[in-house]
Amino acid sequence: PPLDKGPYSIQNWWDTGYWISSIGRRIPASNPTQYHARQAALFYTATDRAEALGLLKESNARYIWFDHRLPMRRAGFNHFQAMLQWAERREEDYFITLIHRGPDGDKPLVYFKPAYYQSVLGRVYLHRARPFTPRDSTTVVTAKDSVIISEKIYTRYEDALEAVKQTPGAMLLGHDAAVSCVPLEPWPE
Repeated sequence: PPLDKGPYSIQNWWDTGYWISSIGRRIPASNPTQYHARQAALFYTATDRAEALGLLKESNARYIWFDHRLPMRRAGFNHFQAMLQWAERREEDYFITLIHRGPDGDKPLVYFKPAYYQSVLGRVYLHRARPFTPRDSTTVVTAKDSVIISEKIYTRYEDALEAVKQTPGAMLLGHDAAVSCVPLEPWPE
């Protein structure tokens, strides 16, 4: 059957556009010609609710497409980093790679900054747009020249926040890409 050009589109990352067209019979907001890839990247990486809703309205999107390939999992180039590049947002605002020195040698570890979890991807896909209170997922790290000096996981977010205030150069980070290190408000839209 012909593509349903209905009154709305589906917000997606560009590489799923033809799939949405052929199987979903809907107009994707972005497609594999990379049409509207920048707008899609701005949407998925947005940390501001008004900006995200404005981008959805601009795309006339009623639904959002997510899949397991979009969040970061480990070091190495991935979809989320591509989105940051398309959106011209700074990677260092969303994550940092630090070196853990151990008896078996140096090991690079990716830590996630609050903006990663506060992005549309973090709030809506990873946390299902529900409120979230971190428990045992907030890490306070100090580092010099990208090498970890100290690291402690806090049970309560408030304690981690206080530790950051008390420790010069300390960073509030998350270990797990799927579990926020900061509290998240619900996004009912």
